[in-house]
Amino acid sequence: MSALLSQRPKIFVSYAWTDDHPVPEEKLGWVTAFVQWLEDELKKTLGSEAKYELFRDRKLVPGDELPGEIAHHVQDSAVLIAFLSPAYFESTWCRSELKLFLDKQQQLSSDPGRLIIVNIRKVDAPPVELSKILQVKFWEDHPDSKRPIPIGYPIPTARNERCADKMRDVVYGIQKALESLVPNDVSPAAPKKTVYLAEPSTDLDNQCDELRRLLNEKYRVVPAGVYPNKLSDFRTSVQSDLRGALLFVQLLSGEPGQKFTDSNERGAAVQHALAVEAGMPIVQWRKPGTDPEAVTDSSHKALLVAADEFTKQLEEFKQAVVKRLDKLSRPAESPPAPPAEGFDCTVYVHWDSADDELAEDLLRQLEERRAVVRFAQRTGHVEKDRVISEKRLGSADGIMIVYGNAEQQTVEAQWLYANRVLSQAKKAVPIDVYEGPPPEPPKGDLGIRSLNYHVLRCADGLRAEEIDLFLKRVRATRRDA
Repeated sequence: MSALLSQRPKIFVSYAWTDDHPVPEEKLGWVTAFVQWLEDELKKTLGSEAKYELFRDRKLVPGDELPGEIAHHVQDSAVLIAFLSPAYFESTWCRSELKLFLDKQQQLSSDPGRLIIVNIRKVDAPPVELSKILQVKFWEDHPDSKRPIPIGYPIPTARNERCADKMRDVVYGIQKALESLVPNDVSPAAPKKTVYLAEPSTDLDNQCDELRRLLNEKYRVVPAGVYPNKLSDFRTSVQSDLRGALLFVQLLSGEPGQKFTDSNERGAAVQHALAVEAGMPIVQWRKPGTDPEAVTDSSHKALLVAADEFTKQLEEFKQAVVKRLDKLSRPAESPPAPPAEGFDCTVYVHWDSADDELAEDLLRQLEERRAVVRFAQRTGHVEKDRVISEKRLGSADGIMIVYGNAEQQTVEAQWLYANRVLSQAKKAVPIDVYEGPPPEPPKGDLGIRSLNYHVLRCADGLRAEEIDLFLKRVRATRRDA
């Protein structure tokens, strides 16, 4: 039996003393108040203090090196709770405690869930290695000034409902970490399937926490931590978390998400683009009252326009996500029926009313080349039209989006919508854009980079060879499916 299991597992509290200075009107500092409350909650949850020992240093004065006594306690601990803040990373002791614990976990190949992070102040450049660690965020952006402010200031209490919810998240993390220490003779349960819940803009933290708690009951939810703010590191972390995920879930508001230190791109659009690139099923919710036309960032505006399936209350969206996950967990359905006799592929054409004339010409050209042509249902019954249109999209062998007189944002939104429907149908087919007349003014770059995306350059009029190349790719994709 290991040393950790021959005695009460130790929970080590790592924090910067600066973060525990009481404000004038309070007797307790923020960390002290939190830890006292945490001890009460752990007693209620675990039933007995005999199941763990909680350790925090109250005596030593700051110095340059981590004292041997403290280092021993860190190495002897099964769980470490780190109260992250700018002051934490300025402290030599705090950085040493964190590194010592991470090194020990790596040597033992231990569950990374045994490190639990309580974010009490915004950290501008969190270490990349913490992006997969459970982090409970106790700060938010002020709705007007956008400056980070603590939740539960000057001290966290159960009277603050948001603090209480987040405390439950911390207790849940500790409970799971302690359970992982206990050996048993029962065969291990099958690993939970993974859901990617996109890192939101800070104004959606509450809604994201709600959805995460619901999904945690049956699924492993990623990301667990906070992504780095350097774009290359951010992309690497996202791609790693997307691997093996069943579904990409994204909550959107008018805020475009995380800023990067080395790029003007924003977090919401980058995560979505990587999910599209990975061919993942995607479901999005747009916060009620959000006006896409008021958003200046073109990539984020296109996301909001495309996310028109769920624009009502969050509760409705949560249930839709659960249903979608249930469906994705079932065996695959039978493939769609082949095209009608004499026709060898099906093409869905998507266009805005401003391009009716261009679309008619394109439909005729496709039909002459033995393609079954489908397009959006437009009866005026919004929900019925959406369901029928998505069935047509999901069964298509290729998709063509017309870009003539339509606004650039409209075309971007149509491409994102088509890709989302195909991802949900677990299909990867060409989604091309027919860039037709007029040639002036020049059309803007849609900002799409994907293996299944091409632009048919026909600004001076439809070119037969471009249509032939598109259908060649469509037929090759169908043949290889």
